[in-house]
Amino acid sequence: RLGVKVGEFSRDGVIAADAVIRSNAYDANHPEIAVADKAGIPVFSYPQVAAELFNASFGIAVAGSHGKTTTTAMLAHILKSAGKNVTAVVGSKVINWQSGALCGDLKKPGALFVLEADEYKEAFLNYRPKGAIITNVDYDHPDYFSNLKDYQSAFGRFAALVPKDGFLIAPGNDKSMKEAVKKAKCRIRFVGKSDILKFNLQTIGKHNQFNASLARLAALELGISDGVIKEALETFKGTARRLELVGMAQGALVFDDYAHHPTEIKATLSALSERYPDKEIIAVFQPHTYSSQAVLINDKSKIPEYLLESLSDRAVVVTMGAGNIREVAEKTVQTAICAHTC
Repeated sequence: RLGVKVGEFSRDGVIAADAVIRSNAYDANHPEIAVADKAGIPVFSYPQVAAELFNASFGIAVAGSHGKTTTTAMLAHILKSAGKNVTAVVGSKVINWQSGALCGDLKKPGALFVLEADEYKEAFLNYRPKGAIITNVDYDHPDYFSNLKDYQSAFGRFAALVPKDGFLIAPGNDKSMKEAVKKAKCRIRFVGKSDILKFNLQTIGKHNQFNASLARLAALELGISDGVIKEALETFKGTARRLELVGMAQGALVFDDYAHHPTEIKATLSALSERYPDKEIIAVFQPHTYSSQAVLINDKSKIPEYLLESLSDRAVVVTMGAGNIREVAEKTVQTAICAHTC
């Protein structure tokens, strides 16, 4: 729509560029980056470039181990529904927009920028938010963070970037969260049970009710009324690969979900069990990365058992090999297939 050309790798295309922007998933060994380095063309990471725009704006960053994509999209959708001039960058396609972004006018007074802030490789430390949400702190990315303490430390440094006159919204019942944000300089709104409201959402699951409640509190901080918030949340259709209903096969509903961490798997299948209590659930699972799964379950040979612990006793489980672009499969890790019947 914007006339941006998308194509395969081309040395000529790189050589003709003024700069190269790379995903955090790639390093200097990527062939296009290597060509740029050899030619003396500046190479920037995506977070570095996003920060150039975000840090010059009134930005709200949404971080956390789980739920940040949906929470970011919900908050941006609320602000858009309220008629605000909002720019947003979300880590997945938002069904309402059929895009992962909203393009507002950042040059106009009152412009807002809502950004999903990823902790992987400490990308979120590039940002200088005026307000922030941290959905939770649940150890992840063991291929980069060696332990929970290192992981918490990164979130602590992120929280400390919010200025004194800013705000931070975070769950109050999360011990890892309280440890992570203890050095924050800004006002912290810890979310209690009374803050978790029941909305008539199109996205299913208790975890989405929680995400909606976090988005609501941030919207209230930005001056949006509860009536507008409620109406916007009820029209929110979700994001791609977050319990997305993608079709039907031989009478069975087929959902696509990005869940790969134990907490996410449990939340996803709990939501489906609650919505369809009389249905058999078949989960086809692909690990995000081999190293992450190995650390999270401690034993590569027990991937199937680990999955079964995350699922209801109605589920049938099939596991597949990891397919993340960040990691080449280790020869010692083989695809495991198992079935757990009722």
